Amino acid sequence: MKRRSFFIVFFVLFYCFILAFAPLGYAITIIDNFSGDELDYSVWCQYYANDNNAVVGNGCLNLTTTEDINGDNLSICQVCTIRWWKDASFEVKFKLVNYSWSGVETNYWAFWFYRDSTQEFDVEFGFYEDIRQIKVTTFSDGYYVPTWITAPRFFNDSDWHTVRVDWKFTANVTVDGVRLLTNWIMPYKPMGFNIGVFSKVNHTFTLLVDYVILEDATVETHLDSPVQTLTDPVYWVPVVMVFVLIGMVKWWWR
Repeated sequence: MKRRSFFIVFFVLFYCFILAFAPLGYAITIIDNFSGDELDYSVWCQYYANDNNAVVGNGCLNLTTTEDINGDNLSICQVCTIRWWKDASFEVKFKLVNYSWSGVETNYWAFWFYRDSTQEFDVEFGFYEDIRQIKVTTFSDGYYVPTWITAPRFFNDSDWHTVRVDWKFTANVTVDGVRLLTNWIMPYKPMGFNIGVFSKVNHTFTLLVDYVILEDATVETHLDSPVQTLTDPVYWVPVVMVFVLIGMVKWWWR
């Protein structure tokens, strides 16, 4: 009996040790409601933006197309998470300011996951004259799979809207509380989460983002982000459990 109990305790301890020290992906939730007065660089990176067109204010992230940065008649303002995600759920609440449709693929905004040219998942808005149309695209190892869905409301109605993607192997896409796409094929590698606005005619419009939620995801660090270790409960809780169980074994074995 003691031998069986010893092996049970041993395997529990071994499991806790692996959980504590092995480089496993772990569940994490980021809820950024942009309540501060500047972009949180522990969460976001900033691309193709300057002090005038990617700011935090009045409880929102403000992304504005204001200038032809690349010299190719494409105005961009974009932010990206410093972590890579896989099997994630994300939800964004947003509103448009001063947006007008000027032609196909002219003024648009997007939420997307990106790793490199072989791994990408896009949810893009504003491509078409019907401002309810959304283009969803997956790029993975050379194949390109697009589809188009129609939201229940127009996005240029000066109201707040939400888009949510629940990704577990495949993805479901929900817009303004209505599920529009189910079991959509996804890339298989972790990717960074991006938000951006684009204009090919230097039209100035702003995307206000009230909050971003990323939850229940496998996460990897990229860029120069520090890795959370002992400050993360996933690491220190198993360590505490190991020492508690060791004490219990010593007490029982006596």
